[in-house]
Amino acid sequence: MTGFRNDVILNLMISKPVTKIDLNKTLNWIGRQVSPGLSVIADAYGEDKIDEIIKFGRQKRGRRYDSIVDNIDLDRGEVNAKKQ
Repeated sequence: MTGFRNDVILNLMISKPVTKIDLNKTLNWIGRQVSPGLSVIADAYGEDKIDEIIKFGRQKRGRRYDSIVDNIDLDRGEVNAKKQ
């Protein structure tokens, strides 16, 4: 029963509505924690290396990040506006 209960809890956590706060929180974290390292990589290897890192990240991301992307309307620049 423990495994089933954990699966239910995990599904509830993943299915929470994604808010603008989630995306802003990620953006702020990247700005504070990741951007210094990315700037060094760009200076040392060129900005094409950053594009490679982003492509790799797209392959690695899980349900949480896919959920954020699914709730972005890129044409309108809005979060929590489902794509039609």
